[in-house]
Amino acid sequence: MGKITRLSLANIKKHKFEFISLLTLVMVCMLLVGSSLGAIWGIRNIFPNVMEKTGSYENYILMLEKNYNKEYENILKQHPEVETVTAVDTLWSMNTGYIDKNGKESALYMAFITADNEAKISKSPMDSTLSSEEIAALEHPIYAPYILQDSMGYKAGDTFDITYGTRKFSFTIAGFYETMIFNEMSSGLKMIVSEKDYHILSGLLPKYKAVLYNDNQGQGGYELMDSFLEECEDYSRMDIKSGLVCFTYGDMKLMVTSSAELLLNLMIVMAVIIFISVVVIIRYRIANDIKEQIVNIGILEALGYTSKEITRSYVIEYLIMAAGGVLIGTGGCFLLTPVLLRMGELISAHRGCGNSNPLMIFLTGIVILVLVGMTAIIRARMVRKYP
Repeated sequence: MGKITRLSLANIKKHKFEFISLLTLVMVCMLLVGSSLGAIWGIRNIFPNVMEKTGSYENYILMLEKNYNKEYENILKQHPEVETVTAVDTLWSMNTGYIDKNGKESALYMAFITADNEAKISKSPMDSTLSSEEIAALEHPIYAPYILQDSMGYKAGDTFDITYGTRKFSFTIAGFYETMIFNEMSSGLKMIVSEKDYHILSGLLPKYKAVLYNDNQGQGGYELMDSFLEECEDYSRMDIKSGLVCFTYGDMKLMVTSSAELLLNLMIVMAVIIFISVVVIIRYRIANDIKEQIVNIGILEALGYTSKEITRSYVIEYLIMAAGGVLIGTGGCFLLTPVLLRMGELISAHRGCGNSNPLMIFLTGIVILVLVGMTAIIRARMVRKYP
């Protein structure tokens, strides 16, 4: 075995540039696939982790307060899929905006709710760097979703000016919290304000009733929601669907993970293309090397090497290359995966990624080694064609 390994190392020294190039490609392939598969494991845990952490309801229906009737909750409870139901007051408008740190006014949908009502629908802890005394001293405190901190650069203690028409309301950010809905710039942000400020805002903003229910992790879906709304219209003899804002369990799950998973899947596709290139290069390189080394192969056989041993030397050469690329790539995976997990949190606008899955990283390395080895074995058997 020693003489075969020496033969492999001699060939590596002879083709240093090709060896380093292939090792680099394998390393990049390992880095992209391993870190992506490892990160996907954690990103797919964002949704269940956030649901568990916040105790959020699984389905939301936001309807105008004037269209709401307490009997709607009883109608919803009659569906066998429904486990729990509640309803809280909230304000919501598509005409709100904010003034950024540069003094520029920008549109931003916003919903407003009091801390007491938020506690009825979620158990998300309030995160703040301010002390309890500092928060109590704030005249107009406001708690915002984490995206205001992560993507917009706000911190506790900053002023946050909200606009509605010609009116401006100045708040001080008391802290941040996790929310399953209204946590993105595109769909709007749900702000928690004091009872006093809520009363002031309710004199201007449209009043809504948020009807929330659990249906055993989305078993009812839109079929249940549509049926419920039709039953409410039959009961009230009113068109209550106007102005509705609805989120099902499936909607929320898709919003949380789809964009981040798409990014990681694209990385995996790139890695697969790179790996196919590696396989093609290995096949070409071995075949070309054998043709160029026909005389040397004959000399090696005259020295007592069998065609099987020469074949094995080629396989060892490429396994050394693959092992080097996999080892370096694996080290890179443990550095890149946390970055991808954090990126997934920013894209999903939620905190709560699980840890990466090291098993996926190691399995990726094993698969790459096996495929490179098989490719080298199949192609190196060409040696037997030559006398």
